[in-house]
Amino acid sequence: MVKKIFLKFETNTYLSLVLLSFSFLINYIYASNGVFPIDTFLHYDSSYRITQGEYPIKDFWVVSGILVDFLGALFFEVFGINWNTYILHSSLINCLITISTYIFFLKIKLKSIYAFIYSIFVSILAYPPSGTPFVDHHSVFLSLIAGYLLIIAIISKKNVYWFLFPIFLALSFLSKQVPSSYLIILFALISVSYCYTKGEYRPIIYSFTSSLFIIVTLFIFLKICGIEFQNFLNQYVFYPQSIGLSRIEILNLNFISFLNSYKFLIILFLILLILNFHFFFKKSTFNKDDFFTFLIVTCIFFSLLFHQLLTKNQIFIYFLIPILVGFLQSILDKKKFKINKKIAIYILIFFTIFTTVKYHLRYNESRKFHDLHNVNLNNAISAKMLDSSFKGLRWITNDFKDNPRNEINSLKEILNLIKNEKNNKILITHYLFFSALSEQNLFSPSKTYTLDGASFPIKGNKYYDEYKKFFNLNIEKNKIKKIYLIKTENLDQKTVEDYIDKNCYQYSENKYLKIYTITNKCFNN
Repeated sequence: MVKKIFLKFETNTYLSLVLLSFSFLINYIYASNGVFPIDTFLHYDSSYRITQGEYPIKDFWVVSGILVDFLGALFFEVFGINWNTYILHSSLINCLITISTYIFFLKIKLKSIYAFIYSIFVSILAYPPSGTPFVDHHSVFLSLIAGYLLIIAIISKKNVYWFLFPIFLALSFLSKQVPSSYLIILFALISVSYCYTKGEYRPIIYSFTSSLFIIVTLFIFLKICGIEFQNFLNQYVFYPQSIGLSRIEILNLNFISFLNSYKFLIILFLILLILNFHFFFKKSTFNKDDFFTFLIVTCIFFSLLFHQLLTKNQIFIYFLIPILVGFLQSILDKKKFKINKKIAIYILIFFTIFTTVKYHLRYNESRKFHDLHNVNLNNAISAKMLDSSFKGLRWITNDFKDNPRNEINSLKEILNLIKNEKNNKILITHYLFFSALSEQNLFSPSKTYTLDGASFPIKGNKYYDEYKKFFNLNIEKNKIKKIYLIKTENLDQKTVEDYIDKNCYQYSENKYLKIYTITNKCFNN
């Protein structure tokens, strides 16, 4: 018996090490293949700015990604500010979601070899489509881990899991407000309902204690960083809420397109639904734990699907396929069926291999998530040409797909111009690495810039005046003399001119930059 337990432990340890190594390497490799500036470098400058004593919400406007920025800053502080450190961060998160999935599969009694196989598939489809730290990925994965913990809490009857799952939901929320916002409500209702049916309320106490701990910790953290709680609410809760509501209002769902995009996920869920309903409606086979487990899976599935529909990013939730397959197989293992289980398992494995290869080629190999699927990636050049800290990154973008060298040369010239300007300045750009590369505070009032109101309030939004005030205070507080806007991007003058009185600046431009020279009559500079 002891020998059997030891062998099982040894096998699980070995498989875990293989999983960790593989999940790290596959993300590390694909992360460096091609660039979509605003997404690839989403957390590069913001993490760097934190290392220099600036903080999100307080010093630059954000709508999401606080946790990702702070984690990025921690990695930069420990391992240095460079490209390899940047993708080390996301590669380790890929390890986290992969090993968490493996442990979850073992907890629901899936055999080690199958848990390993499906977890490998998860690692291929989880973080690699992006490769670099990305707010949606962090948020979704942490929400998923929270769901794992809640299911394990129900299965194992151990209160420690009831305490842990709200923490991961909170971490997910601090990465991005959705899908955690949906799941906080849904998981709370499920938890209360479960405890009510069991007549056991101790788990609720553990979850409530955990939630209270999270709130207190957040207040302390904001206080240490000098971030006012009201500003946190306005930037991180109320303003993003207005964006989300507007997207729901204009959501124009094409049913045929929807089915085509998510067909494999929908098929798997329908199979799960049919199987579970078959057992739930039989008194002899009905099990409350199984019912609530399936309810959690359902909430996760629809929350992630709804989140995907509202985001403007490429589809990235295909990693749910091997997770749903693994969950389905665990049901086949536990229940009696009038089918050949061996054949059923072979079909499931083949299905997972087929879909994983399909989406691996589409998103990892062709880098579709970064809009590079129509780009010849063989034309990429070393980003070391731009800066030595970018060693390892193969540079090519969709905008300069035929001659990436021209883009690099232009960016080098802009970088030199920025470095030679000794006065305090603001740089507005989609290339979110100039602060780190110039080793200067560029005092950008917003973390990112998009013209659709997703980054900061535009005219017509009720928070427009607040952001305008924030923008102007940034100029005055930091004694800004010039504002630069890179001309080669999809940004226009409104990014500046909608927020500063026209009498407060003089406009000029050169080959690469639109330049706003701040006059003293408006600001105490």
